[in-house]
Amino acid sequence: MIYAAHDNKYALVIVQDDDPLNPRKDYDNLGKMICWHSRYDLGDKHDFEDPISFLRNLYRNSIEDHGAELINYLISGQSKSAALKHNDETKEWDLYVVTAYRILGEQTSPAMEVSSSAPESQLGEYGWFFDDMLEALSSADLIALINKHKDIVLLPLFLYDHSMLSISTGSFIGRAQHAEWDSGMVGFIYADHDMILSNFGTCNDSDIEKTKEVLEAEVKEYDHYLQGEVYGYRVYKYGDETDSCWGFVGDIEDVKKDIRDCIDDEAVPLLDQMKWENDDSADDYVDGIEFVEDEEEMEKEWESISPSLASHPDLSLYDLADRLKADYHILDESNDLLVTSAAHRRIARTTDNIIRTVLANAGNVILKNLLVPTAN
Repeated sequence: MIYAAHDNKYALVIVQDDDPLNPRKDYDNLGKMICWHSRYDLGDKHDFEDPISFLRNLYRNSIEDHGAELINYLISGQSKSAALKHNDETKEWDLYVVTAYRILGEQTSPAMEVSSSAPESQLGEYGWFFDDMLEALSSADLIALINKHKDIVLLPLFLYDHSMLSISTGSFIGRAQHAEWDSGMVGFIYADHDMILSNFGTCNDSDIEKTKEVLEAEVKEYDHYLQGEVYGYRVYKYGDETDSCWGFVGDIEDVKKDIRDCIDDEAVPLLDQMKWENDDSADDYVDGIEFVEDEEEMEKEWESISPSLASHPDLSLYDLADRLKADYHILDESNDLLVTSAAHRRIARTTDNIIRTVLANAGNVILKNLLVPTAN
């Protein structure tokens, strides 16, 4: 199906772009989209094996406090997967990690064991013990720590895979059919301090809010791409294609708004008349239209196309055919002259000898299926 409308002069067709640009590979973006999926190549290229390795890297690169924030997080008991406690006997700090969960009635409590220990002097260094503490954290812990940094914007990404692909920063559960089984978290989109600073020149609260809006917009654009909502338009005048443009992203109503500023003013009213048609292609749709040409406009175009032929209306069929062949290169495989475009039809109309079919409609002349043979 195609989305189309026409009047006596113009036809406007909006069709799906079958070779659209990938917003994550062909555009420059503020955010970085990091995804993992066993079947689909999603988001931006990266080398992170899994989400937690990405989160560890993002957090490590965001701090300059020698681990003070991480230590306080573990000591305060905010983590559900690890804890840092001072051992009064050894005078060292013991790092506890969850090894199992106990079920006591309706309550679940973690079982924790010491995984490593370090003296007080080791806590302020980016060494092996810092790495141990970082690796003991769960993804939820790392996200919580990253979100404490106001100069980093980190948003989750969810994928819905049910006869089509859709991506969003919010869960699909409760708003899409079978989302409980056909959707899940697939990655993140983020912008750190340096990325925000590079884009806006500053990294203040206003810039952070703008960054969130930009990242949401980038995800929405990528969602349109995954759903195949990328379109192009084709404009026809008297059956000949005169204009086209591709790469309009969004739902069809938003695309129509963008196209309005691109097409000929005379064709703009067709945007409000468009509907879905059953034709297989734009050309099939246009072939079924009987345009009514303006005779005065037709003559003006004809005079601008071929003054030499206009000044010799009594040319023989063979001379006219030769001129047309030489000027417009419109020969088919059997060396027959095909009069196909509006310009060629107007030229053909100047000599009665080559008019094969004439239909009268409201005082205007319509020519169809003109075929002019050359001399044998």
